[in-house]
Amino acid sequence: MRVEIRAVPEDNNPKECIKKAALEALVDETVRVPGSFTSALFHPGPWERFKECTRPRASVEFSAGGFFIARGEEDYLKFAEGILSIGALARGRFGRALQLAELTGTRLLADPVDEGIRLSFAGFYGVVGLSPGGVTFSTEDSAVRVPLGDFLSAEECFLSSLAFDLGELFEVCSKHGLERAFLENTRQVRLLLKVVAYGG
Repeated sequence: MRVEIRAVPEDNNPKECIKKAALEALVDETVRVPGSFTSALFHPGPWERFKECTRPRASVEFSAGGFFIARGEEDYLKFAEGILSIGALARGRFGRALQLAELTGTRLLADPVDEGIRLSFAGFYGVVGLSPGGVTFSTEDSAVRVPLGDFLSAEECFLSSLAFDLGELFEVCSKHGLERAFLENTRQVRLLLKVVAYGG
């Protein structure tokens, strides 16, 4: 079965985003009500705004046999986390990922369920489970079984491009003094990469 996993990040120049975020944060500070939960909820601090500037959007696609499992415009790191979560499950290592996440206080996108993991990303809302020799993607309307070897081959190609894109994103963040934002934003992806690539 032909399986494709692709993500094309948008041109990400955070400079203008950072300027806008700084201005919005300044406005927020003038209208914030100290100690008010509602005010804090709707007026995030400057750091949260700057972090969002270093989360690239991407045009993403995950298809199998011509059937689109997930696609659309998505947060690139969220899409990568979704694919890596499936990869960890496919290798029988998702339990290890959960252990590491608990130890490090990291909140993962995927939730464990009896059948496998529940995921919501890039238009896919459903359960991913293992079947003999394959990975099954189930939603309310349909179920698609993807041969394990075909998924892992497509995932390997995606991981090569992910490594390159993460390197570029780190360079962009470093230019603007946002290395900490990079580390915080990529926390889940780096944890899952460790589990998928090295067994945790």
